[in-house]
Amino acid sequence: MLQRYIHPDKWSAEGNRAKGTTPEAKTINAYLDTIKNSVYEHQQQLIRANKPVNSENMRNKILGVEKRKYILITIFQQHNDEMEALIGKEYAWGTLARFKTAIRHMKDYLAWKYKVSDIDIRDIDHAFLTGYEFYLKSQCHCAHNTVVKQMREFGKIIRICLPRD
Repeated sequence: MLQRYIHPDKWSAEGNRAKGTTPEAKTINAYLDTIKNSVYEHQQQLIRANKPVNSENMRNKILGVEKRKYILITIFQQHNDEMEALIGKEYAWGTLARFKTAIRHMKDYLAWKYKVSDIDIRDIDHAFLTGYEFYLKSQCHCAHNTVVKQMREFGKIIRICLPRD
């Protein structure tokens, strides 16, 4: 797994290290120390990010493999582009207009509340949703029915995102 080999006679199973002070043993042991320190550092990164420390997350951290990020505005825009291609076949212009308004409100909300242009869908929680509803009412001055429709449009985007995670 570590791509290193040492003859079994030169290995200490009790210490999990190479025996002796030969240059070969020193090299192997130094490499093991480096790997051990790397594992501890990655573990600390997961803990600081409030992510579970499990074999999959550790393996991905050590190998530098990140979970694919599903970015909300990117997916929202992709949905709107696909919807626009289906105007007259499956969707009406008014439906597309509602979704274009919805993406504009979402972009403005992200800039207003989080000071970002996009957000990973895994970062969307109940507080995000209630904050978005408050934003629509207070900053956009949307009436109740408009807020309900905007939340419904956003709900469709979330349902599109769910199977991807």
